[in-house]
Amino acid sequence: NGRINTENTSMYDKDGLRVWASRAIQAGEEIYASYDKCKDCMDTDYYWGTPEILRDFGFVEPYPHRFVYTDQDIWFEVWES
Repeated sequence: NGRINTENTSMYDKDGLRVWASRAIQAGEEIYASYDKCKDCMDTDYYWGTPEILRDFGFVEPYPHRFVYTDQDIWFEVWES
């Protein structure tokens, strides 16, 4: 999403998962990572979106919100409210 300010290695790396800031982060600023745009997510953006994150993790990530309807071959993102 638009506010991600971290990068990470793969959770399958021999040294384990490492996460670091992708830019300077100010004191008190929230740290963001993505559950659907990660190194180990493979091609989830083609079949996994906002409803699936809500179902699997119980929350919705900040914008953009992705909606994927594979049966109807429909894929779109909503970038702001």
